[in-house]
Amino acid sequence: IQKNADKEYHGRVIAYTDMIYLSFSAIISMLMGFLFEIGLSLELITGLLGMIFIFAAFYWKWFYKKYL
Repeated sequence: IQKNADKEYHGRVIAYTDMIYLSFSAIISMLMGFLFEIGLSLELITGLLGMIFIFAAFYWKWFYKKYL
């Protein structure tokens, strides 16, 4: 992201990038807590997170080839 931004905006770019990563981390943490509270087993929650990770990896590969 920084390669495509002017140097004067690097601080803002880093701040927004960190905000997005932190937001996703917080959402995933809340989702795990919610899934545990409704009674899903830890093995199932872990499996779901693994599937999400694999899906995200394939999505990133597609996105990288198409747009970057």
